[in-house]
Amino acid sequence: MNKKIKYLIGIMITMLVLTSCIIPIIAKYIKTVENNIQVNSSNFYFASDLLDVPATNGTFPEYTLGKGTNTITFNLNNYEDDLRFTTIDIDYEIKVTNSSNIVVFEENGTLNSISSKNSKKIDIASLSSDIYIVEVTSTSPYIKQLKGKFIIQDVDNDITYTVSDGSGSTVVMLTISTNDYSGNIKIKWPNSVYPDNSDPLLADAINTDNFTITFNSYSEYTFIFFKNDINNVFVNNDFEVTK
Repeated sequence: MNKKIKYLIGIMITMLVLTSCIIPIIAKYIKTVENNIQVNSSNFYFASDLLDVPATNGTFPEYTLGKGTNTITFNLNNYEDDLRFTTIDIDYEIKVTNSSNIVVFEENGTLNSISSKNSKKIDIASLSSDIYIVEVTSTSPYIKQLKGKFIIQDVDNDITYTVSDGSGSTVVMLTISTNDYSGNIKIKWPNSVYPDNSDPLLADAINTDNFTITFNSYSEYTFIFFKNDINNVFVNNDFEVTK
């Protein structure tokens, strides 16, 4: 075999080796491009029922939760409508900060693709009364941030009462008021007065010095008690009103 033939054979072997190395790289590149084309062609949809992309002036949705609510709940969606949805998984991260800019909740998750529109419910529980900023950012395949402000109000479970009486009066009046509280309230009165049993709420308060009544929130009611001695004058401390 002459030198020219050996040289040609060497070139052919070298080309075969290079081809075997390059083809997998090209195939991987093509697959990556195909995936990107697939995402781009189907568009990217990442939305929520309560959160939204901040406006150009920096504003975003704000909600005041009902008193007694200590959980922020919202949905994350991979769609805009029945025809527009993301066909691949969406990775995201959640961050919640309070009014002092302290992070009180963090979580990473995935909104899975099921070849159709999908939704995931998020619950952020055991929060105290405060103002919270919720940020949800998709990290893959694209970055998109959704935000919302949630205000959790203080709950006023206090109950107040006032005793009205005067010397010479035959009755003493007890007025009880509630704010957010609803539930049972126990009333205890001194032995030298007795309740007006014509009042439906006190009809069963017979031969006793205490009775429990169920109150609604934001309610006020005045109870009448007859005095054994009109010269006695009663004040708040003579009655006990407790939950």
